[in-house]
Amino acid sequence: MKNLVRWLFSTNHKDIGTLYFIFDVIAGVMGIHASQNLRTYSFPPQILGGNHQLYNVLITFHAFLMIFLWLRR
Repeated sequence: MKNLVRWLFSTNHKDIGTLYFIFDVIAGVMGIHASQNLRTYSFPPQILGGNHQLYNVLITFHAFLMIFLWLRR
C-alpha cells in the first residue's frame, strides 16, 4: 500500500507519464462505451421505452467524457 501511495503522488516524470497514460486509456474506454450506448439507443427508440430523460443523460455523459477527459490534450 505504501508503494502505491508513493507511486500515485510521485514527482518522477516516468511515473507521471505512466499515470497519465493509464488515465487516458480509462477515459477513452469510458467514452467509447458511452458512444456505443448512444448508437445502440439511437436506432431503435423502443429500447429506452420513450424515456427522453435517459437519452439526454447519455448524450451529456458522452459529451462530458469526450470534451473534458479524452480531448483535453
